Amino acid sequence: MNPGERTQATDLVRELVEHHGFLTLRVSVSTGRHIILTLDADPGPVTMEDCTTMNRAIRRGLEEAGLPADDYSIEVESPGVRRILSTERHFERFAGERAKVVLAEPTADGQTVVRGVIERVAAGKIRLKPDHGRPYDLDLAEIDSANLDPRY
Repeated sequence: MNPGERTQATDLVRELVEHHGFLTLRVSVSTGRHIILTLDADPGPVTMEDCTTMNRAIRRGLEEAGLPADDYSIEVESPGVRRILSTERHFERFAGERAKVVLAEPTADGQTVVRGVIERVAAGKIRLKPDHGRPYDLDLAEIDSANLDPRY
């Protein structure tokens, strides 16, 4: 697969997701023509029917765009209980829930991974309250990755 086809397939998936009223949490198109889409809905949840609908829409979209649809494998998934948090809206939506945050750089006390409850979200900052110790006030720009981190 050439880079142009990869870009075309990625853009197509994003457009189809938006057209169907969903949100793209993550989309990956490999050089081996494997598409993985993590579908989101606000408000949620994403159902199996939603995933099936998007899978079929992507296959039809590939065919209509003249891409070799039969050569693609397509996986559409819901975010699940450990869903990715990547935007301020995600953190706002899940305020009061536990999260795991991996930082791009260590905090002043050397932490690179912080777990706790999302207490507050405002103006590009989140406050994460760990089980023990002081809360962490973090800029979204400092976050390398984050996801919900429920306890069982």
